[in-house]
Amino acid sequence: MPDRPLRREIAQTLGLAVPIVGAQLAQMSMSFVDVVMVGRLGTSALAAAVLGSTTFFTLSLVCIGIIMAVNPTVSQAMGAGDRDEAARAARQGLWLALLLGVPLTIALGWAEEGLLLVGQAPETAALAGDYLGAIRWGFVFNLAFAAFRGFYEGIGRARPVLLATVVGVGVNIAANDVLMYGRWGLPALGLEGTGWSSALVMVTMTASLAIGLRVSPHLRSFDVLTGLRRPDPSMLLALVRLGVPIGATLG
Repeated sequence: MPDRPLRREIAQTLGLAVPIVGAQLAQMSMSFVDVVMVGRLGTSALAAAVLGSTTFFTLSLVCIGIIMAVNPTVSQAMGAGDRDEAARAARQGLWLALLLGVPLTIALGWAEEGLLLVGQAPETAALAGDYLGAIRWGFVFNLAFAAFRGFYEGIGRARPVLLATVVGVGVNIAANDVLMYGRWGLPALGLEGTGWSSALVMVTMTASLAIGLRVSPHLRSFDVLTGLRRPDPSMLLALVRLGVPIGATLG
């Protein structure tokens, strides 16, 4: 039988790992739901959805990989008992989300033209362009969610991330149904509706974690959401140095 300290370590590790695994599975399920629901729109829409989502999430993964530097930075700060440094890393993770996300949000406005340049069929490029033109508005929020997630997990609070992701799954299903097929008097937007639905999910999940930082007395004490008026170059550089290899690996 393992001794008590070892059992305690195992329990603590599982207590952190299980919500992280659950959150990851929930996020993956959103892509599954999108494919199943888009499949009802026809093969052209499904092909464009795969092209559009591959483009969007490849770019997202590279940026999220860079922002993933928040997690070990926060963990190291907490291990050293430096709560201010942990909050500082989280704040600069949000700045990094803005600095990476805004240019790519703008660039995705010309997605159709870019896809045509690399030889995609005009019909597929047009549909994928509509999808990317909608989902791009969630790009910054998707990266901000990664920064918040890095902070929550870095301080050992993974359950709020799981809760936010589960909420996102529910919003994804409902919004897809309403925006893709046209419900409650709204027009059927088809594949473009899937993009708007995904953007709404990203906003909702990010807002959930931001609200948690305001509502929980323990989390509020970190003051993560204060001092956001200007970036901190030294911390930003430290995050970039650590995160770029991660982003390149994921890419």
